[in-house]
Amino acid sequence: MARIRELSTLLPGLALCTGITLGALAIQAAEVRFIGRPYIEAIVAAILLGTLIRTAWTPGQAWAKGIDFSAKTLLEIAVALLGASISAQAIATHGLGLLLGVAVVVIVSLAASYAVGRGFGLSPNLALLVACGNSICGNSAIAAVAPIIDAEADDIVSSIAFTAILGVIVVLVLPLLVPLLQLSQRQ
Repeated sequence: MARIRELSTLLPGLALCTGITLGALAIQAAEVRFIGRPYIEAIVAAILLGTLIRTAWTPGQAWAKGIDFSAKTLLEIAVALLGASISAQAIATHGLGLLLGVAVVVIVSLAASYAVGRGFGLSPNLALLVACGNSICGNSAIAAVAPIIDAEADDIVSSIAFTAILGVIVVLVLPLLVPLLQLSQRQ
């Protein structure tokens, strides 16, 4: 009986988060159907939808437990599953050295990105979110880390914007490095 009561306290917030998720997936599907590819990925659309809803309406206590459960527990599980998607065959094919190499690159990238962010005067939370977004897996990393560090909504939105802008810069600059570094197209 207590479990049913506990579950019922999660349902309103879970339903709201599920609705936002389904809306975001619908936006991405519409983009693919009409444009050919998603320019705004579902995770960005979900963050924007959530921000719009929160700007227009503040959910009451009845929604809080389900929203918190979704933002922390479910998100952590999703990110863990995403990380676990590296197949055992890929590790077997390339060895544990690959896994170690990826871990080292991510750690060095996190530390360097955080230091650069702090050097430019970003708050510790914003610098960490930008570092995670640029060093791990973009907006998914930001969404996973934000509830853990109790990030403010402004820091989350700003870090997503920084990550998007830096991503565009990389996409535009990398092709210019091909002739400068005498790289082949494959390299």
